[in-house]
Amino acid sequence: MPTQEERLGTVEQAITTLQRETGKSIREVNENSTIMLGLLQTLTQESKQTGLRMEMLKIRMDQLETKFDAHTALLNEHTRMLNE
Repeated sequence: MPTQEERLGTVEQAITTLQRETGKSIREVNENSTIMLGLLQTLTQESKQTGLRMEMLKIRMDQLETKFDAHTALLNEHTRMLNE
């Protein structure tokens, strides 16, 4: 049977190993959290830019729709005049 000194040494080694592994795990979690924060900030910025681009596209589509309506009205007028 191991002596009390040997058992204490085993416990101390186990605690040291646990502390080392815990420290390593905490560092990994911190690194991953930092990476995730960076990704989230990038995605947020890209999302805002996408929203702005969508708004610009909507404005452009509205302008084109107005032009098409004007062209359609003009074509209808020409067609009416040709049919007279």
